Amino acid sequence: MNGSVEEHDPPSPQSETDSNISIDSSEFPDYFTERHGRLFHATPSPYYLPADHEELYRLDLQHEKLKALIGSNTFGPASQLLVDEPGQRKRVLDLGCGSGIWLV
Repeated sequence: MNGSVEEHDPPSPQSETDSNISIDSSEFPDYFTERHGRLFHATPSPYYLPADHEELYRLDLQHEKLKALIGSNTFGPASQLLVDEPGQRKRVLDLGCGSGIWLV
């Protein structure tokens, strides 16, 4: 890893659905540190696993296996709560749920 970050345009303030935040290469060390060839959060975090593309791939694979096991992206009442209703907008808060692939 060379510490480079792909730069993107910041999300527009009007967009409520954009959740990508970009950092430039000078800010990279504030957010990530490299150990044993893997990227980890640089700040104290209860998440002790890597925070890189390899870890996201592992989490997505884990999701696919669990989805095959339980037959759905969600468990419990989430499916009923997220059913489309005319005139009602649904929102989901995803906290620490890997890549968020479960929502797609």
